[in-house]
Amino acid sequence: MRPNYVSGYKVNSISIIKSDFYRIEKFPKGEIINHDADITVGNEVTKTIARCKLSVNCICRDDKKNEVAKADITVFGEFKLLDKDTDLEIQQFADLNAYAIMYPFIREHLFNLYLKAGMNAIMLPSVNFQEFAKQ
Repeated sequence: MRPNYVSGYKVNSISIIKSDFYRIEKFPKGEIINHDADITVGNEVTKTIARCKLSVNCICRDDKKNEVAKADITVFGEFKLLDKDTDLEIQQFADLNAYAIMYPFIREHLFNLYLKAGMNAIMLPSVNFQEFAKQ
């Protein structure tokens, strides 16, 4: 490793740009709630900047399959190439690493939304974005 080596990429910003939440008024207490989450990704890349969007749409249903809560969250991240000698091309970084960096922001935000709505905490599962990119 080179002395004073700086990582090849810098996080310029990560922001929640959309957060929609809905919950029924009479929420079923004590029931086990099932949730499904759909993940959508997209990016624009220049020679030195990657602008990435990561969205999660999560629907919660009671044991009778009735929708009881729904969240739609989008995070935007901008990343800058610092070291052109990095082994990872900027498009590869955007497709893999950027989403892995951004995803915990959505997980934490969703977790807090459900708690503040008086629901049991829901933690989205970890995602292997290398495998996700292959799909």
